[in-house]
Amino acid sequence: MGNLVSASGQNLATVAVSNYMSITKNQVVQIRNEVLALTNQEGKIRRHFFAIA
Repeated sequence: MGNLVSASGQNLATVAVSNYMSITKNQVVQIRNEVLALTNQEGKIRRHFFAIA
């Protein structure tokens, strides 16, 4: 069981995946950082990740 107190919004999916896969906290942080890196401040996927724009 992870610490759900700090989980909110975009973190819920990460927490759910981490609890289901039983991966380490460091891996969760890395995955979350990678996901955030794909999004801009508005939480939308950056355009340059799409071949068709």
